[in-house]
Amino acid sequence: MSLINPVSDSGVYELSYKNAISGGTFSTTGTLALFAISPNLAAGDYRIMAGGIFQNNVAGQAVNLYVSVDGSQIQRAQGSAGIASQTFSLVVIAIVTLTAGSHSITIEMGPNGSATASVVTSASRPAYFTVERIA
Repeated sequence: MSLINPVSDSGVYELSYKNAISGGTFSTTGTLALFAISPNLAAGDYRIMAGGIFQNNVAGQAVNLYVSVDGSQIQRAQGSAGIASQTFSLVVIAIVTLTAGSHSITIEMGPNGSATASVVTSASRPAYFTVERIA
């Protein structure tokens, strides 16, 4: 994880970024935390965004991608493919107002049903996660 744009020498940052998974397939039949950071942030509005290439082993069953802040899921995106094991792109975006200090920010994924959801990554198509101060 790289943190850039320090507000001051106090260790508070305006923008944090983590370009996380860059190789392999990570699968789950329950909720799986893909990314987790606890940055020390200035008070303000933030855009939290995550995405990647996903697949599900059952045709038509959805994959859910969640943003959680301080233990609460605040946003969900859902996607699916009509053919089993076909890959598709999925992005989740949340806008949230945060107080100054450390916050736990987690991106989770899981299937909508009993199927197996996977995030499929490689060096040329990594899954990503950004936290950006917007106001």
